[in-house]
Amino acid sequence: MRPLEVAALLVAAAASRAAPCAQDEPSPPPPPLPLPTESKPTGSTAPLAPTDEAATFRLPPEFAVELVAAEPLVVEPVMCVFDGDGRPYVAEMRTYMQDLDAGGENEPRSQVALLHDDDGDGRMDRRTTFADGLVLPRLLLPLYDGVLIGETYTTELYLYRDTDGDGVADDRTLWRRGNADNRNLEHQDSALTFGIDGWFYTAMSGERLRLVSGVVQSEPVASEFAQWGLAVDDVGRQFFCSAGGERPAYNFQRHPRYGKVSFGGELADDFAAVYPAIATPDVQGGTGRLRADGSLDHFTGCCGPSIYRGDALPADCRGDYIVCEPVGRLVRRASVRDVDGKIVLENRYPQAEFWTSTDMNFRPVWSATGPDGGLWVVDMYRGIIQEGNWTREDSYLRPQIERLGLQANVGRGRIWRVLAKGRPPRPTLHLQHASADELVAALAHENGFWRDTAEKLLVLRGEVGVEPTLRALLASDAEPLARLHALWTLVALDRLQVDDLVAGLRDADPRLRQAAVRASEPHLVAAGRDGALDPALAGAMEARVDDPDVQVAIQLALSLRYATQPAARSWLLALAGRWRGQEVVERAVSDSLTFGCDGDQGGATGLTGAALDLVREGKTHYELLCIACHGGDGRGVRAGDVALAPSLQDSPRVHGSPDALLRIVLHGMSGPIDGRVYGAGMMLPQAAQGDRYVAAVLSYVRTVFAGGAGVIEPTEVAAVRAACGVRNVPWTQAELAPYMALPQATIGAWKAAASDGDDSAHQALDGDAGTRFTTGTPMRPDMWWRVDLDGEYEVTSIVLDTTGSRDDFPRGYVLETSLDGETWNEVARGEGDGPRTVVTLPPGRLRHFRFTQTGRNEDQWWSIHRISVCGRRI
Repeated sequence: MRPLEVAALLVAAAASRAAPCAQDEPSPPPPPLPLPTESKPTGSTAPLAPTDEAATFRLPPEFAVELVAAEPLVVEPVMCVFDGDGRPYVAEMRTYMQDLDAGGENEPRSQVALLHDDDGDGRMDRRTTFADGLVLPRLLLPLYDGVLIGETYTTELYLYRDTDGDGVADDRTLWRRGNADNRNLEHQDSALTFGIDGWFYTAMSGERLRLVSGVVQSEPVASEFAQWGLAVDDVGRQFFCSAGGERPAYNFQRHPRYGKVSFGGELADDFAAVYPAIATPDVQGGTGRLRADGSLDHFTGCCGPSIYRGDALPADCRGDYIVCEPVGRLVRRASVRDVDGKIVLENRYPQAEFWTSTDMNFRPVWSATGPDGGLWVVDMYRGIIQEGNWTREDSYLRPQIERLGLQANVGRGRIWRVLAKGRPPRPTLHLQHASADELVAALAHENGFWRDTAEKLLVLRGEVGVEPTLRALLASDAEPLARLHALWTLVALDRLQVDDLVAGLRDADPRLRQAAVRASEPHLVAAGRDGALDPALAGAMEARVDDPDVQVAIQLALSLRYATQPAARSWLLALAGRWRGQEVVERAVSDSLTFGCDGDQGGATGLTGAALDLVREGKTHYELLCIACHGGDGRGVRAGDVALAPSLQDSPRVHGSPDALLRIVLHGMSGPIDGRVYGAGMMLPQAAQGDRYVAAVLSYVRTVFAGGAGVIEPTEVAAVRAACGVRNVPWTQAELAPYMALPQATIGAWKAAASDGDDSAHQALDGDAGTRFTTGTPMRPDMWWRVDLDGEYEVTSIVLDTTGSRDDFPRGYVLETSLDGETWNEVARGEGDGPRTVVTLPPGRLRHFRFTQTGRNEDQWWSIHRISVCGRRI
């Protein structure tokens, strides 16, 4: 079920979004609907002084809120980050929605402010304008010698430096070249972050960056539509949120390097429901987004997430997830628990919130753990929080804003700090110009902000001279998080040695073992297909197959995708056996076994426990029989200069539809293959073997050697066996031609149309598993998707692949073919029952084919990510 997408179909207009969070382009809204009776008060709409606003806050009694800064020190603040001395830099979008029509919004009048606490009381006393003349700054990160700033409508990053120490940047240099980005300002990147692994990450760019000898390098990671903010925990796990999808938290089960995955129950029941203190009529989604009492019922403008990692709140706050909801005027606090390997988020205050306000202008948009150990929250403190695309004359939202007079409140802003009541803020360190040894000592600080900052400065300053000190810290009995940062600092400085990895893999703390597995990945790649791992490293890695900690098992399964040695595949299958039935480990094993299929970073097959059993069974059969000719790595055994059999790794008969492969295994194959004669002479028939035997061995071959081409079920073997009848002679390559998958270039040139979602119809033909044809509405009978092959073909089978959105397969279908596009003949009828729907066609010619839904599913759209077609052009 896709409840957020289904809900989007039910509301009167596109779901409510909160700047600076992004959202999808809206459909034309209906006329304004009457508001429900507001049994909750609307709250104060006139701007309040900071002390009066603070009086409207509701938090649990053990917490206190203090003002850090207010206008005129900060104006239209949207984020706050800190340098190595704990000084806050604030991005100010000074042109954002200064009126209902967004007049002058893109003018270069925004700024980055540097705030100064001159008397050390924790409240800011003055500001300097560090950088001005900016267009809506959205990426902000202090380094060791300046501050990186990225603006809206470009992906370029500039390094701003203050060379004379007056708090104003006087030097600007291009740090990372980029391109224009003309999307709506709510649809662009944010949250430039230095990760524990030494890479720079952002919320939605789909890449990570690092500095190598002064040169910025990039590498792809799973891309997100997470518009404003990125939360990171102590070990580097990332948490995303999206206003566009009304998703308060997602894609936190694994690091983006390994693709995306989600599991049922990862958000506790009712997690998406919100509980404001006041009525919230100014919600873009209209009355469909409001309860009967007039309050927001669901996250809509979720943004500014963080993980609290400080030392000035009660101990049970550490590791909690914080996310802002400016439309609801609230801040959520959620626990983050590991439930048998699955990370689960749960609201700490059932049917209530951590922080609410009765001030209609309270607009929390950013949260962070501060240098003082407190929880800092940026309050944009304004009336309008939706960008101009969603406040047009014909919108639902505009008259509600005008009725409340919210458009009048602009040019303000506040920053607040939450502390434990009665506990003062912690002292601030001064690390910006600290010695390398002082930075190493700070890796053990209780506040995660200082640990991160110390590592960042060590790495960016290239402090390779501390290698012995870091190694001593790693081998000591210091706190595990200090040792964890020591390990990753060695990695980022390119000073980690095999002995360090071996020690880490054997560490008593599972977080160190998990990190050491991940840090071993370059060695897995560097060894190459024909190389070998260092024996000590190989032994320590293999021992982790039996590690009792589920997170270590998950990381091992994910990291082994980069190993090409046959032993690594055996370790993966052994992991699957040891953790049989453990959903998270099995999914990680599955995705790694299938890694690399069409460049898919995360794999998509999601093999079930039964399928993994079939693959493991097939491994046994393969090693008893097939290995003699095809070899342990599937590349074919050589006898001198003669290859006994063709490679399975790059064979078109192994990839794609299994039709040809099944015929070869059942009845054998003779003659030249791709113009080459092999030493074995012919592939011997295996028709005497049972259907499960054949399915198992080919499932192993296709999973391990063909990048996740797909498991073959015994029923598919039986169907091909029946179709071939009493054949008792081997196949030749020419005879198999009708059963071979057509090349992607051929399929991509065809034309597609659909009754629903026609604009995406061709995306089923583009070969990209990341795109899809989708109806955009739940499945119902008579929906159709049609293809013009632009010529006559003999087609033997069609596979509809929905692995990218696993439940979107057709619940029932009819397949019809036509030569002229006018007269149609039914050739197949059936039901989908999983992400790959295989349809066999009878002999005949066609130029057009059409799938029509006969089933219904109110919770799922009908989608096709890509297709495979076996046949030949006539």
